[in-house]
Amino acid sequence: MQLPVTQETLQSEMKAAVVILNKWISKVDEGIPGVDLPAQPEALEDFMRALCGELLIVSGKCENLSNVLTGEA
Repeated sequence: MQLPVTQETLQSEMKAAVVILNKWISKVDEGIPGVDLPAQPEALEDFMRALCGELLIVSGKCENLSNVLTGEA
């Protein structure tokens, strides 16, 4: 069986997702503004907007890879 993408592409996409997740794991470990750390209300909104946006990017990468690998793309 041959994959519809190269092994390099598969690894690159998965590693890119891990980089984003590791960044946010570190940021959450440091504390969430307005929850764990004193901050203006808009700091929490900015944090959550950026976190959710990047989680959507990661989930999109994972969904797209899954669809390509299962032939549903």
